Amino acid sequence: MDRKSSDMDCKQCRGLIVDQLLGEATREEAKALDEHCASCGECRAEKEAVTAALAAYRSLAEVEASATLDDRLLALAPAQDRLRARTVRLNWWQHSVIWSAASAACLVFVVWLARHTAPSHRPPRAPIEVAMPKEKQELPEPIAWTKPEPPISTRTRIDWKSPEDIPLDLPVTMDIEDLLPDKEPYHYLVSDQELNLLAQLGVREDVNEAGLFGVSDGLLAKQTRREKENLVYTYLGHGTQAHVSYGLSWLASKQARSGAWGSGGYREGDGLSVETTALCMLAFLTDGSSHEVGVYKDNVRRAMGYLLARQSETGLFGAMGPDFMRTQSLSTLALVEAFLLTSDDSLLDPIAKAVGVILKAQRKDGGWGSNVGSGKGNTLVTAWLVMLLKEARSAGFDVPDECFSGASLWFHKATDQHGRIGHSKRGDFPGGQYRDSTAAGLLAKQLLGWPRNHISLRRAEKELGKQLPKWDRKDTADLGYLYFGTLAMFQRGGKAWEEWNQNLKDALMFRQIARGREIGSWPGARDGEHRRDRIYATAMAVLTLQVYYRYPVLSE
Repeated sequence: MDRKSSDMDCKQCRGLIVDQLLGEATREEAKALDEHCASCGECRAEKEAVTAALAAYRSLAEVEASATLDDRLLALAPAQDRLRARTVRLNWWQHSVIWSAASAACLVFVVWLARHTAPSHRPPRAPIEVAMPKEKQELPEPIAWTKPEPPISTRTRIDWKSPEDIPLDLPVTMDIEDLLPDKEPYHYLVSDQELNLLAQLGVREDVNEAGLFGVSDGLLAKQTRREKENLVYTYLGHGTQAHVSYGLSWLASKQARSGAWGSGGYREGDGLSVETTALCMLAFLTDGSSHEVGVYKDNVRRAMGYLLARQSETGLFGAMGPDFMRTQSLSTLALVEAFLLTSDDSLLDPIAKAVGVILKAQRKDGGWGSNVGSGKGNTLVTAWLVMLLKEARSAGFDVPDECFSGASLWFHKATDQHGRIGHSKRGDFPGGQYRDSTAAGLLAKQLLGWPRNHISLRRAEKELGKQLPKWDRKDTADLGYLYFGTLAMFQRGGKAWEEWNQNLKDALMFRQIARGREIGSWPGARDGEHRRDRIYATAMAVLTLQVYYRYPVLSE
């Protein structure tokens, strides 16, 4: 054999002969093959044989098979094989039955696999890995926090091309000056008689002077993950943070392109809500993410941009409605906590305007109503605003002492002899329900500096102990009661907190969705007089399970 050295051996050559003849070899492969065949007689002979066989095959005419070919071939087979073939051919319908049974068996196996690989109702106590954005991902270009053009109504049908074109919400219909034109800022004044009453109640003025955290301490959300885990362990929150991680991951996946969360669905323009957006943003802020740092910094950044775009020049958030002050308090609270985490100076002016609206809307009886200028106060709204104004003072904003004194007087006037607090006045329990307003008032009184052993606080704690957290399939949960009651009992501590905390974990951890598309969320539930959807319920549940590191335990 006259073979000389080449880069291609005979084995590679024989594998390329057919590819070259069929036109599938590259130019380099064909050139290397020709060079090898020129020096190798065996490969050259094999190539010629394959070429001849291919040419002979292509020269053959196409012959159509006879219609009786199957019967003739079958006749040549033994009798037993003919019977088997005829049986298979006659019983062709059995193939459909076999395939259907096989498909059903595969479906049962897939369902079994999904159920046994999905996370259980009670995830392990140690935090688990969940699908989250990467912490070190590149931060998108910062948004311009400037007042946009008047937003387009969500009822207008437009083909959206970019996030900037998305309608935000219904435009603001009226302003604070239209409702309270004759009131000066910080209008609330406390008389000497009322000051004497607060002194008799034992309300500590030094608590209000320092704010909720103190200017230097900031939020507990600033603490490291290890420090938070220590707090969770100290206050008996074992096993809760895996559920928080699942809830936050689900909320992040449901954020609209505009940065908002919807109050009636998940699609853009499906009822985007300023209040729901602020609530979701608070859950991410409490976890430690801000618009500058954190796992969910992009979600917080877009949510903040949405809130700021929905604020009017005078500080109002969203459209004026029946629950406007609740929306105002939650939106302002979200911005204040973002400022406490980042000290971002661009938030100073929006917060100052929003706080000014709230201070101007305080009623003469010391509380706040559901709307600006409403005819009666509301305990739940007043409790939200007490939390907000305490944090605003911690951030360095000017909140007068009279504001907190008036709020203390409101809760005192709304409390009956059993420690129960009415919704709009003493004894006002719509439908016989007083637990949510009592829980909100108990928390607010502690934040306002009421003495820990005050008779009304001890009686309110006893009332809450009679109605421990519960959330079964009959929808007995009340989101507002769970949230305010958990924060209030956390401050009370002791055996009352231990019993409440155990029932809280049983109520929330076992009602979280553990499989399917909505994994990590909580089903919709009641919140006072309102029926809330899945997004709102999930945000409230996450905030409730973050109680262990949301606010510090107040000292005596």
